[in-house]
Amino acid sequence: MTNRAPRDPGPTVPAGWALMGKEPDSDSDYAVLRSSGGFFSRAGFDEILRRFTPGTPSSGSIREALPDALPWVTVSYAPRGGSSVLGIAERTWSDQRDGARRLIATTRYLCVPFPDLAGTPVSYATLYSTLSKANIARHNDGDEPLRIALTPLDPDELAEHIERFGFELVATTAALLLAHRVSVCGGPTGSPDERTMLRLRFLDAVAALLPYGQRSKLVASTWADGGSTHRIRLAFTNHPRPGHTAVYWPPPGRPPSPDPPLDGRCATYFDLLVAMKESGRTVSEIVEHLASVVEPHRTNDPEHAIHHLGKLDSRVHIAQAIHNGTARAEEVRELLREGRIDDFNLSLRLRAVLLLLREAGAEDLETVGEVWPRWTAADPTVEERNPWLAGSTGRIVQEHLWVGPADLETLERFLGLAGDLGFAERVLVDLLDFQTARTAAHRPGLRQKTRRAEPLADLRAHDRQRCATAASLVLEQFRDRRLLAGPATAATDERALTMIAQAPSWLALELIRQMTEPLRMTTAEQIRALLEWLTTSEQLRRVLWPFLDVLDGMPSHEAIDEVDRHENQGHAYLFALLRLARQAGDGPAAKLLPYVLSWLLRTALRLRQKEYPLWVDALRGATPDPAQADAHEATLDLLLLVFGEQPRRPLYLRTESPSISARDYVNCFSESFAELYRDSPTGNSRRTREQAEWTIRRVAVHIHQTGWPQSPQAVGLLLRLLYNIARKSATIGDEAVTATINSGQVTAAEAVQALLDHRPDLTTLSPAQTWLTQIRREHPEMIRDNGPSRAARWFSGRGSRTGRERR
Repeated sequence: MTNRAPRDPGPTVPAGWALMGKEPDSDSDYAVLRSSGGFFSRAGFDEILRRFTPGTPSSGSIREALPDALPWVTVSYAPRGGSSVLGIAERTWSDQRDGARRLIATTRYLCVPFPDLAGTPVSYATLYSTLSKANIARHNDGDEPLRIALTPLDPDELAEHIERFGFELVATTAALLLAHRVSVCGGPTGSPDERTMLRLRFLDAVAALLPYGQRSKLVASTWADGGSTHRIRLAFTNHPRPGHTAVYWPPPGRPPSPDPPLDGRCATYFDLLVAMKESGRTVSEIVEHLASVVEPHRTNDPEHAIHHLGKLDSRVHIAQAIHNGTARAEEVRELLREGRIDDFNLSLRLRAVLLLLREAGAEDLETVGEVWPRWTAADPTVEERNPWLAGSTGRIVQEHLWVGPADLETLERFLGLAGDLGFAERVLVDLLDFQTARTAAHRPGLRQKTRRAEPLADLRAHDRQRCATAASLVLEQFRDRRLLAGPATAATDERALTMIAQAPSWLALELIRQMTEPLRMTTAEQIRALLEWLTTSEQLRRVLWPFLDVLDGMPSHEAIDEVDRHENQGHAYLFALLRLARQAGDGPAAKLLPYVLSWLLRTALRLRQKEYPLWVDALRGATPDPAQADAHEATLDLLLLVFGEQPRRPLYLRTESPSISARDYVNCFSESFAELYRDSPTGNSRRTREQAEWTIRRVAVHIHQTGWPQSPQAVGLLLRLLYNIARKSATIGDEAVTATINSGQVTAAEAVQALLDHRPDLTTLSPAQTWLTQIRREHPEMIRDNGPSRAARWFSGRGSRTGRERR
């Protein structure tokens, strides 16, 4: 050890003291015999010394220099007011014996308020020296606390001790203490006094590699009996207690080999200590820096130690954190943007880039986009790592899309970064690689490392939303001409097509759905180009053929059913088929309409109400084939009424058209009503009747709101239409319902009777006579006797004008 001048003493502070032992020749237990006032009562000192006792010394150690021979020195703490004290106790043999003629051990104890030590940090060795000189045995019980001078610890001296014991051994022990109780097995040799002093200096060396404030809760001893129950966190011992981590003192001439190896944040702290030393920081500088962190803190907190050690050299700290994968994104961004990492080895810089890619925030990806061209310009070898950057980005976007929550904005940032750096096509292909991403998600070892991974059971549940996100990104690449842009991208096109074919079929369907959205403003020719490219894959052709058939003017029932088969809720792809037909022109749209109407008549009653507005828009915008206009218009009007809307034209106008056309309309309306409310095999007849009644009421109310036609022939057609649907509703269900006119029929009957009351000249019409017969048989109260009938009063409240009068 280098000789150096003694350090100047610091301030004088009060110190409590106590002496534990037995009175000579007594049979009493060990207890505090004398203690100072002003700190703790005698019972308080007694509790401290018993709480942190290292065990009972063996009698054999009196005669031989065994490893557990006294003296033992223990450093401990105790709460005092709102603060604490740090105390040091020495147990040694006296020259006195008790009543059983056993040698008495005495314990001398000295404690100092920790706030005083925070102002002037001292070493354990200095406190021990002060205790030795205090001559506590000569003081009387209740005397004033001692006044001691605090000599600041010497970082150079502690650094010499650390190097003497071995930096790796001391750093390992210090790092383990942050999460474990530690037993040091073995130890230095020599006489009991020499061993005790060397052990104490080792404890000092270990504590010197932790923030000084963590000593406020650290209990350490030069010996603790492994067979006893003790509360000591760090001690030399004969064998470790269960639950303690063992550090084995190396035999002379051999390097230390701690067992078990460091793990978790303890390993991080050890690595940071080593990194600080290897970066050029001296051990003395490390000790001095840690000694300045004096705020009291619990020992078992590695994050506290890592944080404060890192302040010695932030570059080293962040570099080590990058290496361990524990760095914070904001630290790495600052280091990269300021160029303070540019002189680090390339491997570490790539780790930093990967960390920011995984964070995936806007600032993170922006930083990568800034530093990569700078590194490439300064070092041509960086450009050779472009495939690594592209591959890393691709794997991360795979995880974001197919394993974690599919955030479109984040994925767009990734593709934007890839585009700026010249490898967007590769990243797009990797992004679409559903099979690789999902295989990785099912590997237990990989899933544990996947920060954004969802539970496996949830992966499939969100696949449709993921496919929608992927489709949005693919279409952006079409817009930017990174796909289908010519021979230069042929390889990319082929790989992208393969990935789309391997993904769930929703991806291909979402491409068509999104491309046909009104706001996208794409043409039928552009959609055809996309479809023809996609359907060069046989697997995708089996999914997308209905769209090609519609574009080619060859729709079918099978095309509608095939598209509908892929729906699990809503009918987004069927709407896409309708929009595509409309974009292709009047011909394809008109040819598709009969199949859509037929499908709607089978399914309209099962649609959810929130879908009604979409279907209403589709029905209002439909273009029927002129050759089948009457049939299609009748079905369109009926469906609009079912969805709670007005027909495309008032019904009185439909029946005032030429007679043949009007009769066809009425017949088709009645047939469509019958098909719509045909009793289903599912047993929902009651619900079907209720819906039919509601539709009849809608028709009747619509006629009164818009008016009856002027022509008696046209009135007759409307009367027959009402009769057909009203009587059809009476047979809907498991049994014929003919005995009672239900609510829908009542409404229709009231409307008819009100008309006939107002226009008795129309009663000669054959449909009017049919209605009157029905009303007389089932609701005679509607027939007028003296004064207006109930139907007339009902009608007068709704207006009695004919269609021509309303016009």
